[in-house]
Amino acid sequence: MRPRAVLGSAAASLSILVLGWQLGGQPATVAGSTTSSLTTTGTGAGTGDGAPASSALDAGAAASYTGTTSTSRYGSITVSITVEDGTLTDATAEVSADDGRSRSISARAVPLLRSEVLTAQSAEVSMVSGATYTSEGYLSSLQSALDQAGL
Repeated sequence: MRPRAVLGSAAASLSILVLGWQLGGQPATVAGSTTSSLTTTGTGAGTGDGAPASSALDAGAAASYTGTTSTSRYGSITVSITVEDGTLTDATAEVSADDGRSRSISARAVPLLRSEVLTAQSAEVSMVSGATYTSEGYLSSLQSALDQAGL
């Protein structure tokens, strides 16, 4: 009977460790956290406060809008868009993540989201499987920028 109790106890301890590892904890804010721009295409430059870089009334002029920063337990994301003649022409994202796994997930998800958004011309796109927090943050920030642009 004793070996069975020892094995049961070991299995329970292992289960708790695995569950804790999978759930992870909310990362502490570290002074050396990494911020990287994952998509840097286009030439639109935002003002950082959500105001257009140029007047949307100018014929053919491109205007840039920056969405609100969306923060999750894995980092933050801010999407900036460029609009020309009422058409979404570019979307860039600045992503900060505290760990390599989150950076890797974002590096895979952001280009996919950008491509879908530019094709759909809206935030009504599917989320990237395995990157739920990144997708939600990206689309939330994007919708904020689209609202500012009146799209």
